[in-house]
Amino acid sequence: MRLRWLYFMLLAGLAGLPTASAQSTNLLIVEGNPLSERDIQTLNPLFCTNNTCERIADLLFPTLLNIDSATGALVPADDESGLVTSWELDGNHVTYSLRDDRAWSDGMPITAYDVFFSFQLALRGSRYRSGLFQYVEAVAPVNAQTIEFVYSDAGCNALPQANFHVVPSHAYTADFAKSIDYADGDIMTWYERYAFPYATDVTTNSEFRNPTVTGGTFRLAERRVDESIHLLSNAGEVAYSFVDVNGVSATDSYLRGDLNLLVEPPYDRRADLRMDDTSRVYSYPGNLSTFVILNLENPADRQPAFDDAGNPVNREAHPILSDVVVRQAMQMVLNTEAIIDAALEGDGVPLAAILPPARPSFNPEIEPITQDIIGARRLLFDAGWRDTDGDGWRECLYCKLAEPGKQLTIQLDFAQFPSAAPQVDLFAIINLLQKQMRAIGIEIIAGSQLPSEGFIQQRFDAMLVVGAPVDLPTFMLRDFGNAEDDVAGCGLNFSSYANPEVEAVLQADQSYLWLFSPNRMIVTRQQSQLDGQFWEQFLP
Repeated sequence: MRLRWLYFMLLAGLAGLPTASAQSTNLLIVEGNPLSERDIQTLNPLFCTNNTCERIADLLFPTLLNIDSATGALVPADDESGLVTSWELDGNHVTYSLRDDRAWSDGMPITAYDVFFSFQLALRGSRYRSGLFQYVEAVAPVNAQTIEFVYSDAGCNALPQANFHVVPSHAYTADFAKSIDYADGDIMTWYERYAFPYATDVTTNSEFRNPTVTGGTFRLAERRVDESIHLLSNAGEVAYSFVDVNGVSATDSYLRGDLNLLVEPPYDRRADLRMDDTSRVYSYPGNLSTFVILNLENPADRQPAFDDAGNPVNREAHPILSDVVVRQAMQMVLNTEAIIDAALEGDGVPLAAILPPARPSFNPEIEPITQDIIGARRLLFDAGWRDTDGDGWRECLYCKLAEPGKQLTIQLDFAQFPSAAPQVDLFAIINLLQKQMRAIGIEIIAGSQLPSEGFIQQRFDAMLVVGAPVDLPTFMLRDFGNAEDDVAGCGLNFSSYANPEVEAVLQADQSYLWLFSPNRMIVTRQQSQLDGQFWEQFLP
């Protein structure tokens, strides 16, 4: 996402607007901070701990790579994003060539030594640490504009995962570049012997919280405690203000005129914003998916699909969900439009598979399965699931794997991914899932709310996952249904699904219940000639 470029376009479109409030007489963009200035502990982009920090830091610092937001592919740096202009691959060894025309705000050139310094910092507790440890084996700067990386696997997943923000090494230690003695040779040996000489605690440096040397579209002007953060354009003009809304919702602040930009308003306020005659509303397909994972393996006896020798493991199947008929009936009974109305005030689209509509490979011609309660009941009846005692819940009469008399009861745990998107009403979704499943005799018991990564251990019957960012380059469709990714604790095949023809049969032999993807929204008081296409990638 090219936020710096889109902010520049936004400035051009907002120029000349009436001021939003008395507090913003010299500002072009005024946006509300959903947290507070105090919650942004640092503006060092490597150590951000929340979305608001990332939003500001992304405007102040460059990233190493330029990743095409539409395809997830690595592309050469341009005026909006990235430092790498070209790269050479030799197996898992990648040599990056950097731009030689980029400088920090104090005039010092941006070099490979800054990249190496940032990499070393990122390995020491930053938000990039896990990806770098997993994919990068060695790094060494060759000269000011060339740096070499050795990846564990230089594939589609590794390069985007090893992308990170770059900070100015000289702002922390003036002589860092002089500490590098690498020359062309055995990079692995050199890297193993290299000792990062940075001795001063980064967090005590004034650059850590309030950087004066930056390299993005904007520079930090000032931070007002418990009030706001102001940024300067490269021309030295105050151009953007991120203001605390002080207990008032950002939507209310926008509607009363204190803000002129509102990003991702809550779903229950979007109708109010659409009725505001002074605003322009941009609504776009989302890049987050909400779905239910159905575990095909007995969660009490989790094992990987293959042993250490690569041989398939004979595993115990889930007594209910391993039956494809049960899974098909569960999807057939769903009324996803009703769930969207309850959870998103109708502002979303039903899914036919895991990919959200913002994903380039999303196929709009594949239609979601429509609700068919009679058909779902017939499937379960024919599969031997009958309500033998008349209590409304089905029991196994001659079903596939469950013991006779076992009630068709499934526990539903749930997890919500943290994101800049508005919170979805989890319990409205669960309540409707329970009601809709009851119509065909399936009892859904609400289980536990887990961290967003909690489902990786695969110890559940079913898991409602809300807001999964499955459009990321590191989340591929095949990973969710590939036996090689069925490893508890690290693999993405959370449901233990295995089928050699998975792409052809995913909808018919599904291991997920597809629900919806929320739409995204930006609201602004801006000049009408700013084309809406500029806003599509502006979303955080």
